[in-house]
Amino acid sequence: MKLINKLHEELSSFQTENSPVFSNISLNTIFRNSVDCKIIKNTEKRQVFYIQTSRGEYFLKLSHLIRTKDRFRHYILPWRRWAEWRNLHKLMMLGIETAEPVIKGERWEQRPKSFFIVTKKVDGISLSEQSVPDPENLGKFFASLHLRGIYHADSHPENIIIKPNGQLCLIDVQEVYTLGRLPKWLRV
Repeated sequence: MKLINKLHEELSSFQTENSPVFSNISLNTIFRNSVDCKIIKNTEKRQVFYIQTSRGEYFLKLSHLIRTKDRFRHYILPWRRWAEWRNLHKLMMLGIETAEPVIKGERWEQRPKSFFIVTKKVDGISLSEQSVPDPENLGKFFASLHLRGIYHADSHPENIIIKPNGQLCLIDVQEVYTLGRLPKWLRV
């Protein structure tokens, strides 16, 4: 539990905001009820934590703007910081299965400037773990997205979850774009 305590301490100085979908879940509640915490991805710029609690499972993505070019990019394109947060809400409103956003937070007064997003874990397995993926179901799924003008620029087997009921679900949707009409060369 040392990892969860360290993470809780690091994030205690962040300004947080809950998703309207999960207004009753706080970061403190997640940390207080945690039974397991693991680092799934650990790079200089980004860490992804899996947090299991007595009330559910979550992923916390913590990003650090350590390079000058990253800080500059977020300065001139501030909307990029919360692209995944907005995309998760937009996809949910459109009835498209996706990870559910819970909490976001940021810290700007200290260096490195940092921000995070917490999502509920999607039950299922990634497409890459499936022994024999159903190409017809996958094609129909992406065709339906494209007909709605939705383009996932980072679609690969790790970013598609097959739920127990067989339904496909998108995760890691920072690079999802909604275009009024998707050009033919981008469609399935």
